[in-house]
Amino acid sequence: MIHYAFLDPTGVYVVSAGDAKSVPDGAVEAPFRSDRLIGMMLVEDAWLDRPRLAEPTVVYPVGGGATVEFAGLPAGTVAEVVDVETGEMLASLPEEGGSLMVELLDAGGYRIETTPPPPHLKHRLQVVVP
Repeated sequence: MIHYAFLDPTGVYVVSAGDAKSVPDGAVEAPFRSDRLIGMMLVEDAWLDRPRLAEPTVVYPVGGGATVEFAGLPAGTVAEVVDVETGEMLASLPEEGGSLMVELLDAGGYRIETTPPPPHLKHRLQVVVP
């Protein structure tokens, strides 16, 4: 099997990848399996892992709720807080860079999607507040 990737218009970031007997039109051959390629970029003919954001800290205070803190965010990062049960977006928070704190006061499930600018990868976190 040949591994391949389709790149974004800049020719750097992998947008999809696969494995086949031949490389499809518009794709580039790659030395890694498709499941690994999704988190990579092609820079000057070298395949590199895209940087990932640091894992956030989640604290469940004694009085209830949860506090989620992200550190080391690059400028231009956007965080979206979504109620898992309803699918409703509760907040969209642009970040100037540095740290971001989200307080979740009500019981329930939440998804926090943090989207930094390239080359960083998007980060998704599920939080359940008891």
